[in-house]
Amino acid sequence: MADTTFEAEKDALIHVLTEVYVRGDMEMTVFENAVARIHACGEPGDLAAEAGALGLSLPPAGLRAGSPAASGEAIEMNCASGSIRKSGDWVASGSYRLKLRSSSVRLDLREYADATGFRLVLDLDATSSVVSLTVPKNFEVEDRLAERTSSAVRNKPKGRGYGGNRIVLTGNIRSSVVKVKYR
Repeated sequence: MADTTFEAEKDALIHVLTEVYVRGDMEMTVFENAVARIHACGEPGDLAAEAGALGLSLPPAGLRAGSPAASGEAIEMNCASGSIRKSGDWVASGSYRLKLRSSSVRLDLREYADATGFRLVLDLDATSSVVSLTVPKNFEVEDRLAERTSSAVRNKPKGRGYGGNRIVLTGNIRSSVVKVKYR
């Protein structure tokens, strides 16, 4: 593993740790000591052991420093009169732009149930389409849609414990439905 990649791994773990601290789930002295131990890690095995000792995991590889997500690049997905299905370890960016016309999209994010600090922005431009999201119970789905013409977002969380993991819906939907299922 190149030094720059290893340093990026350290930065990613510190970022996750910072989010835990900011939420108030960790005391300042514990946070400061953990950051010092992370900086002192000399090899990837040490870093993985430190993450495990803290009860944390690194974000998926596609969401770490140096990835398209870190640089703010959105991945575009276009579909007209068809369907898109994604499951498993498919997230390669922190932002996706979906342009949908008379389409069906199913995005399964259960693979990331153990992630800490997971954040995904879905920028929708949907007309006459259905978007189904299957997310872990510890995720929050935030509705920031600018336009919702003759459309609905069905998002009813069921007893989830929010762990800093978030999906943000932005953009516009017309004559469309967004369904969120917590599993």
